[in-house]
Amino acid sequence: MNESPFRLPSPRSPLSSPIRSSRSRVVLAALLILGVLASLVPATPAAALRGAAHGVGYLHTDGVSWIGTYRLDDGGLAFCLEAGRASPIGSSYESQLTDAALGHSREETAQVAYILRKWVATPDPDAAAAAALAVWTIMGLNGHSQAWYASRAGDRARQVLTLTGEVLREAASNANVDQKVDVRFDIDADGRLGVTTDLVLTHIGGRTSTAPDSAAVGRITATGATIPDGSSSGLVVNGERRVLTPTGEGAVTAISVSADYADLPFGAAVAVGTSVGGAQALLLPVTTTGLARGASAYDLISPLPFQPRVLTKTSAATAESGTLLRDELSLDVEPGDGLLREWGVFRSGDGFAPIPVTIRSRLLGPFASAPTVEPDWPSDAPEVCTVETVMASGPGTTTTAGCTIPTAGYYVWVESIDPADTPVDQGRDRLRPWRSPFGVATEVTLTPALPSIVTRADASTAAPGSCVSDHLEATGIPSGVSLEVESLLVGPLAERIEDGHDFTDDLGPGLDGLPVAGRTTTTVVGGFGSDADAEAEAGAGAGADLVSATTDCVDVPAPGHYAFVLRSPGTEADADGRQLVPAFADLVAHRAEMIDVPEPEVPTVPPTPPAPPSPPAAPAKPAALAFTGDEVLPKLLAGAGALSVGVFAVLGTLVARRLRARSTVAASDAEA
Repeated sequence: MNESPFRLPSPRSPLSSPIRSSRSRVVLAALLILGVLASLVPATPAAALRGAAHGVGYLHTDGVSWIGTYRLDDGGLAFCLEAGRASPIGSSYESQLTDAALGHSREETAQVAYILRKWVATPDPDAAAAAALAVWTIMGLNGHSQAWYASRAGDRARQVLTLTGEVLREAASNANVDQKVDVRFDIDADGRLGVTTDLVLTHIGGRTSTAPDSAAVGRITATGATIPDGSSSGLVVNGERRVLTPTGEGAVTAISVSADYADLPFGAAVAVGTSVGGAQALLLPVTTTGLARGASAYDLISPLPFQPRVLTKTSAATAESGTLLRDELSLDVEPGDGLLREWGVFRSGDGFAPIPVTIRSRLLGPFASAPTVEPDWPSDAPEVCTVETVMASGPGTTTTAGCTIPTAGYYVWVESIDPADTPVDQGRDRLRPWRSPFGVATEVTLTPALPSIVTRADASTAAPGSCVSDHLEATGIPSGVSLEVESLLVGPLAERIEDGHDFTDDLGPGLDGLPVAGRTTTTVVGGFGSDADAEAEAGAGAGADLVSATTDCVDVPAPGHYAFVLRSPGTEADADGRQLVPAFADLVAHRAEMIDVPEPEVPTVPPTPPAPPSPPAAPAKPAALAFTGDEVLPKLLAGAGALSVGVFAVLGTLVARRLRARSTVAASDAEA
């Protein structure tokens, strides 16, 4: 209780009070005799009390006037409520609880109730006399002053009068006209819900205070939760915190707690004893009369974590390059042991709001082949873009922002939820992370490749029986994708082929009925050439768009007209029957692919002239000219030849000089 006891003087026995007349002694002796005799009489029924004697206080020197408490036949003490009326000693009383004693206000009754609770059992005669005088002051002094009544204490009158003022001030300050139970809920550092019941006192003038902890024992009853012993109800002292365990399994559990405290040492209720014989009414010693109740409700957010999950579906299973691809997200909660079965909430204003999450979507790719389902994402996977979608309303379906597909290949959406994206005060601690698997079929989009292959024969003419090759330059094949390209040499044809002639116009894509001189298959790898020269021509190597390859040569067996055409079965189909590179063909004759093989020219042979007459036989060489060795005869022949040439040269020179001399002489004669 917030009661401030005043400092009391040292107690004095009422028997030590001075008795100044023989009459007083006689009265006192008579009272003692009557008390002994009364003890020999059978007790009255428990329903009635009798005033037995003076209690603690002072008897005036007149031997009649008393100030203090009265003793009842059950040993208890009481205060008189009506100054100036007959003494209660010897009278029987019936008691009744009331908060308006003898027609007085609730505030006045509260003060006398406070005085009763605190001083009715005091052994100090000064305090008992002051408390009795304070009660009379509140209930009525019957036309006399406080000092007039205080004089009954004899030489202690001044002290009694002083103490009376202190009693009245304390009663006016601490007496309470009402009381209630304040039921408080709180969440501790471990996230546990607790309830505390406080007794709140309303004092005169409207001031309130809280009763000291453990001042009273009451009972609490919980709905939607249990107390530590597993039950829903139990005893509790005021100011004590009890932990509650919710029994609901939802995101929010409605919990209510009621508290009842009875027989409180507070309040304005008093027990008034009235006598049918006209004696004074008594303020009986019922010190615990107050009743307080209270209740409160609390919507408890479940402390259990919850596991979000996302079901996803790409906006297109097949799309062209440049398409804006989106992902459809369906958010819900995944149940599990120790997990909340529904979406978690947090307190927002006067209500609750779903815990917000951010779904981070990544478009991975392109991949050269259809991905398979894996629990983890490939760490080195290329990424097209990342988009974030905030889901602030809890479970539901939405569509992400888009990502533009850059080129051919397989693309895969993957999603994740990170609690770090959720504010702490909006439920981060109860949100579990989530990450999608990789390669789920509903998340895969295929952008087919549309390759273009330009070809060029390595010769426009060739001789029958020669071998010719075709040079391929391919674009639009995804990097790392292997593609088988079949080159067919159509021919020989009797007539020259026109540029742009489509062989399928007449014979269909199977080319049935056309002569095919030969065929060869070449592997073309996107981003790579098929040989060293092709790699150099591709330039950038891996990832380059243009790749080159040269086919194996094909024999041209006979004269006629030929043209290279090509076709490909495309890449292997995935589980859904889709091909990254669909089957394609180019069965059109292009000028650069045409080869002419003309008939071989037959050379003209001139007629054979008649044979000249045989020369005379040479004389036989002497046997003496025979030689051995391999080099003598050639040397001799060479020397003879050289000598003959020199002789003929000298002879020629001489003849020429002779002719010029003759010409000079003839000319001179002519001039003469």
